Amino acid sequence: MERFEAGSRGIRDAASMLPFFAIVLFVPPVVLIFAKPATLLGIPVIVVYLFAVWACVIAAAFLFSLRLGKPGQRPPRDGGVG
Repeated sequence: MERFEAGSRGIRDAASMLPFFAIVLFVPPVVLIFAKPATLLGIPVIVVYLFAVWACVIAAAFLFSLRLGKPGQRPPRDGGVG
């Protein structure tokens, strides 16, 4: 059985919850909060919200993937020098 560090376990848990959190942000009751006849720099607020959430979810997934690394990969013990 493979052992995981406490820090990576928290990152794995957060990464596994990311899709569910994203779904909550995209359900109609939440999205319709931003369906106002207002604009932000000429762009409807709902469009800004959808693209901002989409970009943040992708960025979070990217950061989680960097933090977790490849399966079976361990960070170097000497700090990566040499």
